Amino acid sequence: MSRKLHDSRSDFRSRNILAFCLFVVLGILSVACVTKTVVLNGNTVQNQFTDYNVTSAFRQDLVDYTSDTFTKNGLDSSNISNVITQGKAEKIIASFAAGQFRAKAGYTSKSYSTDIDELINDIKSELEAQITASGFEKNENVENAQLKKIRAFIENSLKLPKTKLIETAMNLGKVAADIFLAVAIFLTVVFASMLYFTGNTKYRSVRSLGAAFCASSIGDLIVSLIAVIILNVKSIDIFPAFLKSALDNYIYTAVGAIAACGLVLLLISLVLLAISWKLKREN
Repeated sequence: MSRKLHDSRSDFRSRNILAFCLFVVLGILSVACVTKTVVLNGNTVQNQFTDYNVTSAFRQDLVDYTSDTFTKNGLDSSNISNVITQGKAEKIIASFAAGQFRAKAGYTSKSYSTDIDELINDIKSELEAQITASGFEKNENVENAQLKKIRAFIENSLKLPKTKLIETAMNLGKVAADIFLAVAIFLTVVFASMLYFTGNTKYRSVRSLGAAFCASSIGDLIVSLIAVIILNVKSIDIFPAFLKSALDNYIYTAVGAIAACGLVLLLISLVLLAISWKLKREN
């Protein structure tokens, strides 16, 4: 006759301690994953800047400013929207974001400047055409002064505060995220293995694993929900508006990534709890 194995009190205590440690480490693992793949990922940041809503808002600001410049000088501005196209605006912002956040090889501050030069040349051609059409005398110094103001508007619109600090923080953050991610993965394997082999009843060990994953998933989902509530209640004021839109996209992407981690952990926990239930039935 087979004898059923039972767990001692120390086994129960050890499981609880290991499950709590696993819960904490899984939370750190989630944060490290999101930080590396989203928060400090240059491509992710660039995608937020090149979102249509962001680039179209930037283009509209530039069209309005350039049109005002033409109008103040007695020139027809009706064709400006055809000169400053959506594609040109997207190209400038893509170059800026890729160079700023080292998101793509080949994009540098020089390529960003070149893209602005191309647009300024197009505006210059339109400016000269309207001067000729209006019968005004050409004055190269005045033309260059107006074009210089338009270029300054573009560069100031895309100027981020504390650029060097942001760059340094991203570089250091990537190293820290790699370290935390490696340590978290290692500790997850260690604690999960120790938890699995604790005691004589495997279904209880697997159930504790499932509970740790479930608790961590709930933590991620709660953090995501609180972040969304805060973002909806308290808006971040940044000027110009398209930069605020880019920042909002960036934050919501990070929050969504945390929620996704929570859902993955929840799925794993459900699988573990189902296995635990099956093992208990067979025990």
